Formats: sequence, structure tokens, C-alpha cells
Amino acid sequence: MSNTIPIILFLSMASSLCAARTPLTPEQQKIIGMNIWRNECAQSTTKLTFWNPNEPFPSFGIGHFIWFPATYEGPYTESFPKLLRFLTQYNVELPAWLQDTKHCPWQTRADFMADFEGERLTTLRALLKSTVELQAKFIIKQLEDALPAMLTAAPRSKNAHIKKQFNRLADSLTGLYVLIDYTNFKGLGTNPLEQYEGHGWGLRHVLQAMDPLAQDPILEFIQCAKKLLAERVEHAPANKPEKQFLLGWNNRLNTYLKPLS
Repeated sequence: MSNTIPIILFLSMASSLCAARTPLTPEQQKIIGMNIWRNECAQSTTKLTFWNPNEPFPSFGIGHFIWFPATYEGPYTESFPKLLRFLTQYNVELPAWLQDTKHCPWQTRADFMADFEGERLTTLRALLKSTVELQAKFIIKQLEDALPAMLTAAPRSKNAHIKKQFNRLADSLTGLYVLIDYTNFKGLGTNPLEQYEGHGWGLRHVLQAMDPLAQDPILEFIQCAKKLLAERVEHAPANKPEKQFLLGWNNRLNTYLKPLS
């Protein structure tokens, strides 16, 4: 694709933060995108449009970007409309039905599944399958503002530590992938509503929990993330049990130890 140009992720604040200087070639960008697609959807075209029975909204694309029905009210951050706006910036033509649709048109999972082989979801899967690299570019771009946002959300006393751990990971392609994938997987940890009883599990919470003396930042990240996600399960509301997801979450974290391919 002509639009998969090399990019450099840079992060800046008035306090002169260190930059993530790793330049991403088109091939590296594709590798990251394919790994995210594998983690989220097992690289399945069918799962590019997906509604988890345990969630009140569907998710789309290689990163399972969520899209809210008009009636939804909850703590999560909607991401699919942002992806659509990003795609149009690269002259991707959206299906006609999608161009003027503000909210997710399926109000329930039953409605969604009944329409699964219909024109809307069929054309949407075709669009998403044809824009894998652009979706990867979109996910990568979200990291540009990640560090400033996390430092704003964190206690000021933790800022230097979070910045150091972030840059230790961003210093390698695999570490950069870990930052990108976990942000896409569990968020930045900047939304105060995405916590249970004050316990957060986003990227900034994991970075904040890391041991500054750990020799392997990726292994340390995995161990801290597992601990925080176990605490998430422990503090989840009684009407929203999450223990069933923990094994899958841990398996995803374990993939960070494998070479990117």
C-alpha cells in the first residue's frame, strides 16, 4: 500500500520528555499489525466483526475497536468511530450505510447475529480485511499521546518512574509492540471510570508497578500486568464476574516473550 510510509513515534511535553525514537518501517508496522490481529481475532476474517456475549457492545477490526449502541452508558472508551475517521483521512471509501451512521446500528447482540451475513456486516468485514495495515498504523499512532496522558493521570511522584519504564520498553521493537498491544488490549489507565474499587489495570498502572531494578523490562511488565489483572478479577463487581477471562489474558501476555514474526 502506498500509504504505509515509515513513521517515527514521538512524544513531547513542556517538561522535555524522552522520545520513542524507534523508526518503524512498513514491514515492521505490518508485523505489529499482524500480531495484534492474531491476538485479538486469531487472524480470522469472521471475527473482524464480533460481539462478545459478555459485553453490551460489538467490536470491530484487528484491534477489536468498540462501538456503542445509542442506548449504551458505561465506563469504556469508544474507539471504532475514531478508526473510521482515520481511514477516511487516507481516502478509504466507507460503505454507504456507514458514512452517516453515528452510533452502532445494532442495539443487541441478537440483532447483530441475525444480521451477521447481511450486507452491512459483510461489507464491513471486507473493508476491515482490506485495511489491516492502516488499522495497524492507527493503533501505533495512538501511542503518540500516551505518555503525556499517563503522566497527567498519575501521581506526580510517579512520573519519572513511569517515563523511565516506558522508554526502556520503547527502546526495542518488541518492547514497543508490548506498549502498543497492551494499550490496545487494556487501555492507558487514564480513564478513572475504568477501575474497580480504585484498582486500575491500564498501561500506566503496569508501568507504575514495575521494579526499576528489573533486568528484563518485558518480563517485568508481564509479571506486573498479570498481578494487576488478577486484582481486577478479585475486585470486579459481583454482577460482572471476570475470572473466566483471566487465563486468556495471561496467555496474551505470554506472547510478549515470543519473537515477533
